[in-house]
Parts: sequence; C-alpha cells; structure tokens
Amino acid sequence: MRHGRLLTLMLALLAFCCGSAHAQIELPKVIGDNMVLQQGEPAAIWGSGIPGRKVSVRFAGQNVRTTVGDDGSWMLRLEPMEASFEPRTMTISDGKTTVRLHDVLVGEVWLASGQSNMEYRMDRPLSRGDEPGTEVQTQLLEQGGDSRVNVLYVEKKTGVDSLPSDGWKTSSKETVAPISAPAYFFARTLADSLGVPVGIISSSWGGSQIETWMPREIIDDYADAHPGSRVNGIPESAWGTKFASMIAPICPYTIRGFIWYQGESNLLDNPESFGSYYDKQKLLVESWRSFWGDGDLPFYYVQLAPYDYSQRKDAHSVSRDMLPQFWEIQRRLMDVPGTGMAQTTDLADKTGDIHPPYKHIVGYRLALWALRNEYGRSGLETLGPELESAIVENGRLVLDFARDDGLKTDDGGPVNCFRILYSNLKLRDAVPEISGDRLVFEIPDGLEVLEVRFAWDEASLPNLVNGSGLPALPFRHEMNAVSGSDREKWVGMLDRIARPVISNLAAGTLKRNMPFESRSDSPGRLEASRLEAFGRTVCGLGPWLSLGPDDTPEGRLRAEYIEMLPAAMRNAVDPESPDYLTFGRGNAQSLVDAAFLAEGVLRGGEWIWPRLDPDTQQNLIDEWKRSRSVIPNETNWLLFASMVEAALLEYTGECDTWRLRYGVHRFIDDGWYKGDGIFGDGMEVHMDFYNSLVIHPMLTDVMSIMVRHGLLPQERLDRQLLREQRLAALLEMMISPEGTYPVIGRSITYRTGHLHALAHTVLLGNLPDRISPGQARAAMTAVMDRQFASPQNFDGEWLTVGFAGHQLNMSEEYINTGSEYLCTAFFLPLGLPEDDQFWTAPAADWTSRKAWNGVDVGADHALRDSKL
Repeated sequence: MRHGRLLTLMLALLAFCCGSAHAQIELPKVIGDNMVLQQGEPAAIWGSGIPGRKVSVRFAGQNVRTTVGDDGSWMLRLEPMEASFEPRTMTISDGKTTVRLHDVLVGEVWLASGQSNMEYRMDRPLSRGDEPGTEVQTQLLEQGGDSRVNVLYVEKKTGVDSLPSDGWKTSSKETVAPISAPAYFFARTLADSLGVPVGIISSSWGGSQIETWMPREIIDDYADAHPGSRVNGIPESAWGTKFASMIAPICPYTIRGFIWYQGESNLLDNPESFGSYYDKQKLLVESWRSFWGDGDLPFYYVQLAPYDYSQRKDAHSVSRDMLPQFWEIQRRLMDVPGTGMAQTTDLADKTGDIHPPYKHIVGYRLALWALRNEYGRSGLETLGPELESAIVENGRLVLDFARDDGLKTDDGGPVNCFRILYSNLKLRDAVPEISGDRLVFEIPDGLEVLEVRFAWDEASLPNLVNGSGLPALPFRHEMNAVSGSDREKWVGMLDRIARPVISNLAAGTLKRNMPFESRSDSPGRLEASRLEAFGRTVCGLGPWLSLGPDDTPEGRLRAEYIEMLPAAMRNAVDPESPDYLTFGRGNAQSLVDAAFLAEGVLRGGEWIWPRLDPDTQQNLIDEWKRSRSVIPNETNWLLFASMVEAALLEYTGECDTWRLRYGVHRFIDDGWYKGDGIFGDGMEVHMDFYNSLVIHPMLTDVMSIMVRHGLLPQERLDRQLLREQRLAALLEMMISPEGTYPVIGRSITYRTGHLHALAHTVLLGNLPDRISPGQARAAMTAVMDRQFASPQNFDGEWLTVGFAGHQLNMSEEYINTGSEYLCTAFFLPLGLPEDDQFWTAPAADWTSRKAWNGVDVGADHALRDSKL
C-alpha cells in the first residue's frame, strides 16, 4: 500500500514538474544539456506534452518512442549504454516541436543529500581564510574542478513548482563553487578509479532534520504509530518539505545510488528521542528506494564527527555521551542491506567546529564503499578496527579487534581515549600497549574491570587506526555482559521461569512436581500456590505470545508455548483433571490470581483465548464467575474483582457492572489518588511497590476494556495513562547505577515484578520523553541481570522464595513459591516486535547512572493535578 501511494505521487509529479499539460514538449530541470546518463541501466527520459502525441527520443543510435498520456506526461527509457566521454546530442520530438540537448555523456550518477556538512560548499574555504584541512579543496576549485565530473546544483527552496535548479553544468570554478565538497570529491574519486564521466546531484540544506527529507506520508505513518515522536521539537509543518521540492522532482532520473550526511540537527533538537533516528533513517532509505522503484539502490552515509554538542546554548539537555550513543545508532544502520558508513572520528582538529574540514577525505571514504560494493574493486578496506572481544588474563585486560591488521596510532603517540570503570566504581583514563593486533591494559592490584570505553565522549579525538588509516569505532563494553542481544537474554530468562509451570500443567503434573515453600503452615496456601504460579506466569507471558509464531528461533519458542497453553488451561479449569486449580472455593487468594490470569489472557490477544476449545472457554468463564464468592477488602483487591469482570465482559458481553466499576471508582474518584502518580492502597499510603505490582497496570487495563465497551470516556483513560507514565519515570529513577533498587515494603520478594508498571508503560508505548527506549531497556536489563545473578534464585528449575537469592525470611506469611511468579510481569516489553525502538535503540545510561557520572540530567518535576 505504501509503495503504491509513492508510485502514484511520482507519476503525479512527472506531470506537475514538467509544465502545463497543453504545452509543447517541456522537460524537467534534471533533463538537459551536459547531463550524465547512468551507464549500464535503462536511463529514464520524461517530460510533458500534448496528450496523444507521439514522442521520440534519439540518442547514441537509439530511437525510442512513446505516447503522451491523458494527463500530459510521458516517460520512456533508453536501452542500457556503455560509458562514454563523447559529448553527444539528444533529440526529442513530437513531430511538431523538437528539442536538442547538447553534450550529453554516459557514466555514473549519484545523488548527494543531507544538512550543512553535506552542503559544505566547495568555495567555503575562500570566505573563511586558510583553514587546515581545506587546502586540497581550495586547490581543486582554483583549477576549475575536474573535467570528468558534471554537476547539478539544487537550490534551497521549498514549496516550488519544479526542481529549483539551473540544470547540469560542466565543471568550472563558478559551477563547482556551490557544490557539496564531500559529494564532489566522492565523484572525483570515482572518476579517477573508473575512468568514466561522473554526474553528481547536490541537494542539501544546512540545519535540516531527517524528517524534512522523508516523504510526508511516510513520516506521518511513523508518527501515527509512535505518538511520542510528535513531541520532538520538529515542527510538523516542515515534515516532508525538502523531499517534496528537492528530491522527488529528481525522480525517476536514473542514478547509481545515494550518499547522505545528516544527523546533527536531530541530535541537537531531540536529545530525548534521537534514539528514533535508527527507525527514521531506515525508513528514509526504504522510501527513497521505493520512490525510485529499485529496492537495491546503495545508500552510503557519513558518521557525525566529534563536536561539543553539550556546550551549545541551543542544545536541549544534550549530554556528553549522546554523540557516542548516536555513533552506535549509525553503526547499527549498516545492518540495512546496501548501506555503509564513512568514518570521521579522526577528521576533527578541534571539537568546537560542527563543520570539520577534510571533506576530501570524507568523499574519498564514501567512494571506497561504492568502489568495493558497486564496482567490484577488491581489497579495499571501508571500516576501521571494531572491538571483537575483551578478556582478562593474568592480570591484564586484552582487547581483540576485527579489521585490526597493522594496528597503530595515526600520530605515533600512545593510544588515547580509553577509560576503564573498575570495581571501586572509579572511571579512570587508561593507556594500553599495542601488542601485534591486540591492545593490552595492566589492571591495578585488587580491582576488577567492570566496563571499558573507547572514545565515549563527544570531544574524543581518538588516534587508534588500522593499517589502512581508518579509525577504530567507538564503543562501550561491559565485561560481565552475557553474550547475545538484550532481547535474547530476556527471552531466555522468561523461558527459564515460565517453562516448568506451563509444561507441567500442560502435562497434568504441576501438583506432583511443583515444590512448595512458605512461612505459613496454612493448608490453603498450598492449594493457592499452583494457581498463583499459573495466573501470574500467564500475566507476564501474554504479550509475548500475542506476537504469534514465526520461523525464527524466538518464534519457534513462542510456538511451543502457544501449543502448550491450551492444554495447560484445560487442565487448570477441568474439574476432572489431576491439576484442577480451584477458583473461589473458600480461598480468598483465588480472586487475586483469577484476576492475573484474566489479565494475561486478555494480553495474549488471538493467541490465547481463541485457541481454547469451547469446553475450556466455558470452564474458565465458570471459574471466573466463582471468584465472585470472594468479597474484596477496600484495598488494591478491588481491582482484582474489576479485572475478572473486565475479562467476562470482553469474552461474554456480560459482567457484574458493580464489581467492574467499583474498584475504578474508588481509586479514581474517592480520594485514593494522592498525587504525583501515587495511589493510596485504600485511603492510606504505604511505602511499597503495590502501585507498580498491581494498581497502575491493572487499573489501566480495566479502564481500557471499559473504554472499548463504551462504559468510560477516553479522557479518563488518558489521565490514568499520564499517572502511570509518571510512576514509570519514578521507577526508572529509582534504579541505581549498579542496577539495584530500594528494598522497601511488603511483597519485596516478587523480584522484578516491582517494575510491572514500567514494563507496562513500555508495552503501551507510553514512556515519558525524558526516558529513551534504549535507556529504559538498559536500566531494566541491569536490574534483571542483578536480580537473577545468584543461582539461589532457583531450586532446580523452580523459583525459590527470595529477593536476590533464596531469602525466605524476607517474605510475608501470605507469600509462597507460586507468589514469586509475579516477577514475569517484568517481561511485558517482549510483546513489542523485535524491530521496535525499545529493542533496536542502542543501550543508554539511565537517569541515576548519568547523574552519578556527572551528566546534567535536568530537573525532575512532579505530575501536578492541574495536568490531569
């Protein structure tokens, strides 16, 4: 659908950009004298004319014809041609009017775009005096450029009727002056290596954000799917404007590919949401390729150079580590097929200039990618050394790199820009020795290495390069990090926790195999424990299962659970099953876990409820109804009754509306909300985590069902989402730099379940602006790693009672083995697909970690009632 809309837009532009439909032959600005046609490809020629007229194009022995359409537009393609420096004439005629285009060449054509570092004009040094690093640029300009390179300069205009350009020009001092220096040197390097004419289209605008270079409908679709992206400092009115005026009218001119240099404005203007840059550049690449009708067009881009972003007065709370985080995003963008990144961390002489010189090197490094990938030039290195492993052996830290042949420093001095975080939490500068193709650090006695960083600061000017002279990529590496992605770690931990519960219940062996531990000797606790384990596990599993199976390792694992769960549910609610779990039969605790089970089933979407057979569905409905025998007290228990009724309403269309509404009414309308995202548990406020464990997630989910069924206005849910969002922010700020959080209040042994509201907020895409997706994921992952580090968290395959190990005396008497499975509520973000920002954004320091490392994180403000 999206590609179809882009094609419709392109065809409309063909007619619009070429003049009146009732004129004689008219051509777009990109078709004209001195143009370079792409060799080896069917070159597009188009224009406008009188509907029904036959148009012929004669060039290089070809005579190709087409008919002007009813809308006055026409287009044809020439047969592929070999490169040629011969300046030939192209003749275009409709039988009445003839247009002749002179000095047309055949060679390589590339489109260059971006903001000011791509716009960086060839004549810029002439107005700024002698500047180190620009001598090559100035010399070439004074020589009149390179005769093998033709140029098309696009002026900085939006809202115009046609491409703002004077067309193609041969190289001279005057015509080359406004052209992008990186683009011109890119073209010159290609001409040197290939020995063919090169045409470069220079279309850039200083200070522009990536959203302005994307098709408007694409960025609109993205903003609709990611509501937080609308609050990003970029006026919505500017979205798509530069694409519409400075890129779209060039299409369908046949090109080899794109080069791109942009990102500074997104980093400066949107520090709280720049993590979305990965998604946006990926969408830009896909949309440009789609617009040209070629999904394989190469796209090479430039890494941002070191610069003091945090010192800019117009920067919005940019910290010193945000540029390194942006570098991580740019590195990851190479995962998009047909892309590559030209490095620049070694090209800044000073960090106070956002426009570093040496643009001839930028162009050369971009050309290396094209020469290797598009033109088959083997043996070219395009990327510098990249960390492969970090190990400690014999009291030394040893780093190994990919592409490390000839590891050295570019200035002959000691290796710089390394810092090591030790076990005493001191971050120290470190200077390694180069040992062959490895770096070796001596570790001070009595200390362990927690983390090693390279060039992890916006002002880093690193000197480590390989034998090709390409700089090492910046990195931040945690020594105790488990191998694999964060998502793989999360899935692995969820599987470890959930599997014994679901697999045993599916096999009818839960009561036989599940251990029991509690400080209480009440027989009712044993009976409740199995239901607690099942209900709470499904509560956490539901969103992940909602993604359904697929042919990936994770998708196949989901398929296992999707297959097991109907059998587990059948055994849980079938009175004839040996694993029948009684609901509402003299045990008040059953209401609690009937509610958690209901919440999990609802969260599972089409992959839980519809897959249950009719008898199991009816049995589950009957058990939920039996839980009505429990009269909840005036605490968070009211929400358990409401949650059960919400599920009954969803699946039967009927419910006890008093039980459904009463819990919501008490929390929202009766003074139980105390302010700043905090509810009382009843009229009293308790210093515990029940706002996160139960109140906010369950209240939001119940209210969502009520809104869907017309029982509650949307604005009331919107206010609740703001309250839960505030609690999520508070929870994130409570996570210490080491990944711990306060050990306070009752039910503390529910482990990671204490972050239920933060996980729920992530799942709903409702994170506050000050918490980036990568920041939230890093903080939560740190908690998970720390909380489950001790092997005493498990007794065989089953959870023990404890907080960060086996700690029975930290639990209340109502807690037992099954209670502990509320920790699975932490894993709700696994319900987001793998390509969601939460999983794709680079890991970022969370609030306390930034603050304790001296980063100015800005002031925290309460959620005032006036905002609700």
